[in-house]
Amino acid sequence: MKLSRYEQETVVNYNAGEQTATLYTRDKVVMRKLNTFVADFPNTYKMI
Repeated sequence: MKLSRYEQETVVNYNAGEQTATLYTRDKVVMRKLNTFVADFPNTYKMI
């Protein structure tokens, strides 16, 4: 199923009580950029 550009959202969840943030996206461009960050900086970024 193909999503419209409007439906390809990116959501970032962060709260001051934790040291990590959670990012969820359906945008393929953002996914590729995040995959690059994970590959280039494995000590900083983690994909789960």
